[in-house]
Amino acid sequence: MRVSKVCLAILTAVALSAGAATGWAQSTTTTTTTTITPDQETTIYRTITHEQVAVQPPPPDWAPTVGVEVPAQVQLYDMPSTVDVPTVQSDRYTVIDGHVVLVDPSTHRVVRIIEH
Repeated sequence: MRVSKVCLAILTAVALSAGAATGWAQSTTTTTTTTITPDQETTIYRTITHEQVAVQPPPPDWAPTVGVEVPAQVQLYDMPSTVDVPTVQSDRYTVIDGHVVLVDPSTHRVVRIIEH
């Protein structure tokens, strides 16, 4: 009985790891909390990248990935009211290496990365 529990735990860990690897191989514009059309992504990207915000570089040991918590050192901004996409109005954002990184303010986790 104990062996089967150990095997189950190992198989679960392998399945979770495979799922994470598969998620990484897919587009980095995948979201965990919202559905956004390609046109809405373009609107968000264009609006935010035309804002003239002073963006600090992130810590050198951190890279934005969907689901990862954003370090406190990363400056986050309120979503501009000119972004007419209701599903992201409460999100915060930053721009890193030309990518718009959307962050859930309640969890401080990346929910979407938009690159164009």
